[in-house]
Amino acid sequence: MEVEAWFLSEVTHFERIDPVIKIEAIRLSLGFDPSADDLSLRPTPAIDLDACYQLANIRYEKGSVRTTNALDYLEIFAVLPARIPYLQKFIELLDNFLTLPAPTFAD
Repeated sequence: MEVEAWFLSEVTHFERIDPVIKIEAIRLSLGFDPSADDLSLRPTPAIDLDACYQLANIRYEKGSVRTTNALDYLEIFAVLPARIPYLQKFIELLDNFLTLPAPTFAD
């Protein structure tokens, strides 16, 4: 699964990129709803993300600082995992990696 599917799912960032990029405009112009659809089924989420941005005559490029700065990471970590099982798994793996083991006390 491409990370762009997760970016597409974080719908609050679109209007931070440009106020023209609204969910309704995406639905009407592009024929999918990033706030409700299972975006893991989209075969080309990077192209879809670019198409969303093009509604405001902006291009999406992989590694874009503009996109990463616009994302709401609380939304990604706290809300989206309920909709995206692969994201949930990624967050669990990341959390397990970053969590220090519990201290052990010697007798």
